[in-house]
Amino acid sequence: MKTKKLQQNVVTSIPVWTISNGLSFIRLLLVIPVFLLLLDAPSNRWFVLSLGFVAYLSDLSDGFVARKFGQESGFGRIIDPLADKVFIAGTIIALLLQHLIPLWFVLIVIGRDALIFIGGVYLQRKKSILIQSNLMGKIAVVSVGLILVLSLFRTSVQETLYSMMLILSLGFLAASLYMYIERFFKLLRKG
Repeated sequence: MKTKKLQQNVVTSIPVWTISNGLSFIRLLLVIPVFLLLLDAPSNRWFVLSLGFVAYLSDLSDGFVARKFGQESGFGRIIDPLADKVFIAGTIIALLLQHLIPLWFVLIVIGRDALIFIGGVYLQRKKSILIQSNLMGKIAVVSVGLILVLSLFRTSVQETLYSMMLILSLGFLAASLYMYIERFFKLLRKG
């Protein structure tokens, strides 16, 4: 049991600068132009959407590339979700500053991500365990992404769809946080 745990969490000798980690770094850096473009003018929304799509493709690709080329590493398991959280936080804050997304939604998304990040750091330091994201977490992130897109292109006709997506996204966020907390305490109790 102890050997299995160590095998899953050992940081390999793979260098930091790999293709898969580079894709995560690109996503991390893309938050800067997205943030600035959103603050500049709403007319930039198509360019912002294009950059968001590039970020989404990098998120889909980095894990695949890491597995395909044997580049999986402890650093990659940290930088990938961190890049996701920074990209989403930067984007929703810019949308909030433009009054395109409600404050309560921003606080819930950032609060959830902060709890998950703090819990992950604690488990890493206390038990040397890196928690991987699960399917519900990925669904929650996709639902937040859809909210971001709808916020950019929302009209009065789409208000009902937007409100329904907000509620649906809240459900996914709550379910993923519950599952994370449950897994956190289970791993914490393990010897």
